[in-house]
Amino acid sequence: MTLFFRVRDRLSQLLARAERAERFAGEPSTAAPRVESEDGPTEMRARDAGQAAMPGLDAPGWNDLTHAYGVAADIPDKLRALALSPGPTPDQDAEPWSGLWSSLCHQGDVFTASYAAVPIIVEIAGAAARPIDFSFFALPAAIEIARHAGRGPDLPDAWAWAYHRAIAQLAEAVSRHREEPWDQPMLLAAAAAQAVAKGHVGVAEALLNLDDDWIAKINSDAFD
Repeated sequence: MTLFFRVRDRLSQLLARAERAERFAGEPSTAAPRVESEDGPTEMRARDAGQAAMPGLDAPGWNDLTHAYGVAADIPDKLRALALSPGPTPDQDAEPWSGLWSSLCHQGDVFTASYAAVPIIVEIAGAAARPIDFSFFALPAAIEIARHAGRGPDLPDAWAWAYHRAIAQLAEAVSRHREEPWDQPMLLAAAAAQAVAKGHVGVAEALLNLDDDWIAKINSDAFD
């Protein structure tokens, strides 16, 4: 029991530190814009404009977007592959996830194609009726963390509604898969997705950085 309370207190300290860093960053909340009514004209205009501006899988607009290696014309095919086979991937170096991570969140940097891919990835995750790969939660969370840190271009105003709504919908996607068995990567990715969905970007970053070594240090209170 003593170990439990020590671990709990240490995790609370780490999460509080991440939240303080997030507040000091001074960026407005990443939550979807608030409106008075889901059915009101303000919400409908924002929704329609955002959905029209962001390219769908079959839109030619991907040729105007970029990722780490140039023109993002190859991203729709990778996203289609996800929709066809959303299940857990034993080999994280396999396509399409390897290419998506490398192109859309390259060494912590993000691009216009990264923002455009997020709503599609979240939609696939929410629609899947069977277990999915942890990257469905980890990649959108990592993209939002990078955007929040200024590691990419500004989010186009015309995309803001659709992008922020997709980030908020990560919480619903996680809930849809809550009854499935989760390994540790999925648990941490789901928790990070929940954190960005609620605007706690610093907490999400801390969760994605947790690994066996850090967990062992927390459990043993091995800190100066």
